[in-house]
Amino acid sequence: MNKFFASIATAFAVFASPAAAEVVPLVAAQDVADGPYIDVAQTVSYSDAPTTLDDIHALADLDGDPSVVTDREREMIALLSMMLIGTPVQN
Repeated sequence: MNKFFASIATAFAVFASPAAAEVVPLVAAQDVADGPYIDVAQTVSYSDAPTTLDDIHALADLDGDPSVVTDREREMIALLSMMLIGTPVQN
């Protein structure tokens, strides 16, 4: 029985040691993540209030003039209203 456990321990050591040697840290040693990431302010705030139609009109304003609503903006307002206000999409 001892020889059996010794062979299992040897097999475990052979297979486990390369995996243990290749542990890669999640973040680099100098605590800098790789890649061109945008710095996020430490005090980020968000609103959990329901989206209003005025918010959707502001999101859909493509030409910078809120007094003029183009056909493309109407399509975007309809889509955003369905997605953000919760109206189901109709086919």
